[in-house]
Amino acid sequence: MPSATTHDRIALIAAAALTVPTYVILHSGFQQDPTTAYQGTLLVIGSHLVGSWWLSPDLDIDGSIDDRWGPLRPIWLPYMKLVPHRHFVSHSGISGLFRLIYLLLMIAGLLFLISMAGMLVGARLSYHTMFFDWLWDAFQNQSSPLILLMVGVVISDIIHVAADLIDTRRKRMFRGGRRR
Repeated sequence: MPSATTHDRIALIAAAALTVPTYVILHSGFQQDPTTAYQGTLLVIGSHLVGSWWLSPDLDIDGSIDDRWGPLRPIWLPYMKLVPHRHFVSHSGISGLFRLIYLLLMIAGLLFLISMAGMLVGARLSYHTMFFDWLWDAFQNQSSPLILLMVGVVISDIIHVAADLIDTRRKRMFRGGRRR
C-alpha cells in the first residue's frame, strides 16, 4: 500500500487531471453557465482534496492521516477501533460517504455536549438541533452542491482504493520472483 505522501501526490495529480473534464461536463453536459460550472468544479476538486487528505480510507489505522486532525484527532478513535483496515466500510469506493456521515454525527455529538454544558449555566441554545436543521435545509434546498461534494469525496475514495490495489498487485508480482 502506498505511503501517505504518495497518496497525497496522487490526490494532487488527480485533482489537476480532473479539473478540465469536470468543468466541461458541468458546462457542456449539464448546460450550466460558465460561473456555475466553475464553482461546481471548485467544489468537486475541493471535496476530492478534503476527502483525500482528511477523510482518507486510511483513517482506520493509526498513522499520519489521523494526525492531520490535530486536537480533533480523538473523534476518529472510535472509528479506528470499529472499522477493520481495508474492510468494505473503509475501502469500498463509497466509504468516504460513510466517513462523512460519521464526521457529521461526531460534530452533532460535540454540539450536543456543548448544548448540555450551556444548559448547566442557564443557556437555552440547542446547537445540535440547529446543526441538523441546517443540514436538512441544505439537503432539501441545495441538492446540486451537496451532490458535487459527495462526488468529490467518492472520487477521492476510488482513486485511493485503486492506488492501493495497484501497489499491492505490483508488490505481489515482484515478490513472487524473489528468493528469500
